[in-house]
Amino acid sequence: MNGEALQGQAKSADDLEAVARSVYASHLQTTSVFWTQRRLLTDAVLQSATTPQELEQLVLKTFHAPGHGFRQQVENFTSLWHRRLASGAVGVNSRLSGAEQTDTALESAIQAVNKTLDTLVRRRLNRMSVEMNAPLARRRTLAEEAAFMDNNENEYTVNVAANLVQNDCFPSKGWSQEVPKTCLYDDVDLLDAIRPIKVRPTVPAAPQDPLGSKIWSSLSVDMDTRSLEDMRLAFRELHPVFKHVGLDDGIDPATSSSLGDDPFLLKHVEVGLTVLASASSRVARQYAKQGIPANLRPKVWDLIMQSDMTDCYAAHVRRIHTRLKVMVSRHDLLVDRLIQLDAKHAGNDDGYFVFEDMVRDVLLLWTRDVWLQRAVGPPGRAGTSSSHPKTDAKGQYASTLASIYGVPMSAKPSEWTMDNEAYPPNGILPFWGISLYAMPVCFLHETAEHVYMTFRELYSRYFFNLHTISSQPGTLLHLCATFQNLLKQADALVYFHLSTTLSLAPLDLAFKWMLYAFVGVLDCEQVLLLWDRILAYDSLELLPLTAVALIVFRRDLVLQSQNSNEIEACFSDLSMLKWVPLVQQLLFHSCDSDVRPTSNAQGNPTTRTRGKS
Repeated sequence: MNGEALQGQAKSADDLEAVARSVYASHLQTTSVFWTQRRLLTDAVLQSATTPQELEQLVLKTFHAPGHGFRQQVENFTSLWHRRLASGAVGVNSRLSGAEQTDTALESAIQAVNKTLDTLVRRRLNRMSVEMNAPLARRRTLAEEAAFMDNNENEYTVNVAANLVQNDCFPSKGWSQEVPKTCLYDDVDLLDAIRPIKVRPTVPAAPQDPLGSKIWSSLSVDMDTRSLEDMRLAFRELHPVFKHVGLDDGIDPATSSSLGDDPFLLKHVEVGLTVLASASSRVARQYAKQGIPANLRPKVWDLIMQSDMTDCYAAHVRRIHTRLKVMVSRHDLLVDRLIQLDAKHAGNDDGYFVFEDMVRDVLLLWTRDVWLQRAVGPPGRAGTSSSHPKTDAKGQYASTLASIYGVPMSAKPSEWTMDNEAYPPNGILPFWGISLYAMPVCFLHETAEHVYMTFRELYSRYFFNLHTISSQPGTLLHLCATFQNLLKQADALVYFHLSTTLSLAPLDLAFKWMLYAFVGVLDCEQVLLLWDRILAYDSLELLPLTAVALIVFRRDLVLQSQNSNEIEACFSDLSMLKWVPLVQQLLFHSCDSDVRPTSNAQGNPTTRTRGKS
C-alpha cells in the first residue's frame, strides 16, 4: 500500500486501527523476520504442552526480547514508514510565499525543465550509441556469462579509453574546459536547467523581507526556507556546549597520553556499544548527532538505514549481491562504459584512489537494482514524474529500448528476460560524478556487497534528491534556495560583493559542493562526520548550511578578491578545515556569550567553551 492510500485512510483516529491492520497485512507479513518469529513460537508450543497463560507469556517474552527482539524490529520498521509518510504528506507542492496559482506556475515550469533535460539526456545517449557503434544493451552468450561469473575482473575492466574521453579532474572541483566531457548530464546541465525557473507570487509580497530573497538572486524562485534562527533550533545538538567526535576527541597532552586514553571518546564508544545492543534506529539517530567513532560507524549506519526487516542481515546482503551480480553478468549495457569511466574519478584524489575498483563494482550493481525504482519514486515523493532523468516507458525490455531511443538492438525482443521496463534496470541514467557518492562509503566496509547496501540506502534516501528538480523540500531546487537565503542573512556584504561587484553568482560557487555532498571538497573524515549528521537529523539542509559556513569563514579573502580567479583561489584547498567548528561558528558564535570563535594554527575555526558529554 502506498503513502497516499495510507494517508487517505487515516483521516480520523477511528481509522488508525484499520491502517495498522493494512500495514500489518501488506508489509509486516511479507518480511522474513515475521515468519521466523512465528516459527519459533510454533516450535515452542509443539515441544511442550502450553496453557493459554503460558503461551501469552511466551509471546510477550519473545516480542519484548532486548536488543533484536521482534518489538524493536517492528519499531524500526514503523519509524521508517513514518518518515516515508511524512515526506509523502508534503505533496508535490512546497509552500511558497505567493498565492496558490504560483504553485501551479512553479510546477509547470519544473515539468518543462525536466522534460527539456530528459530530452537532452536521451539524445546524448542515442548519439553515444551511434558513435560507438554499440547497442544500448546486449545479452551475453552463455560462454561469456560463465567466464564473467568465474572471473569478472577482466570483464569489468574493458578498455574504455579508446572510445570515451577521460578527464583527470575531480567533479566537485571542476574540470578543464579544454577537455570535452563524456557524460549524459552533469552539474553544469543541472544548474543551467534550474536557472530559467522564474516564478514570482501574483499577490503583493510581505512588506518586510529579512532574507532579501528578491534582491541579487540568481535563482528567481520564492520558496519557504529555514532561516539561521530556524537552523540553530533544528541543529541545536551541534552547539559547542556538547562534545563532538572530530573535535573533542583529540589528544590533550595534559590529561591523555594517546587517543585511546581520551575520556570523551572512551565514554562515547561505550555509549555506542549500548546503542548497538538496543538495536533501535531511533536511539542510533540521536547518538549520531554528536558524531560516530570510526570503529562503530559501519554498524551504526546500518542500524539507522536498514529498510528491510530480516532475521539475518548478512545473509540478506549476500542474497541481494548474488542476484545483482548475475544480472550484471547476463547483460552488457552501454551505460556500463559510463560507470567505468566515472569510477576512474577515484584515481584523481589522494584519499580515494585505492577504491577505484570497488567503486566501479558497486555502481555496476547499482544500475541493475530494480528496487531503486520503488525506493526513489513512491507516490507522493519527489522523483516520480520525470523529476530526474530516467526511463519509464512500457513494454518489453528490448522493444522498449528500440522504440524510445531508435537504436537497433543486438537481440530479438523474445530473447530478453529482464522483468523490467526501464533502462537501465534501476530506472536512473547515471550523471557525471555519481561515483563520488560511493567513495566515502568504501572506508566503512571491506567488501563490495556491504558497501553497495550502504550506498543504495544513502542514495535512495538522500542523494537522489541532489539531482532531482522538484518543488519539494530537500530536493535540489529547495536546497539552492536555502543556500541563497542563508548567505544573504549570514553575510549580505559578501553576497553583494560576489553577485554585484564581481558579477559572480554565489550559487555558481557552491553548487558543486552541495551537489556532490562535499566529497573531494573536505577531507574524507570530515565528509563522513557531515554525513553522520545528515543521517542523524534526516536532513540535507546541512549541505547549504555548510556551504554558507565555508564562504563566511573565508569572507576576508572573498572581500579582497577582484575577479573570479581570485575567488577560485580562495576555495582551492579546503581539505584542512574541520567541519564541526566551521558550522558551530556560523550557527552559534553570536548567540552565546560563552562561545568565542577563534582560529587555530591550521586556520580552522574554533568555538571553544565548556563541554558536555
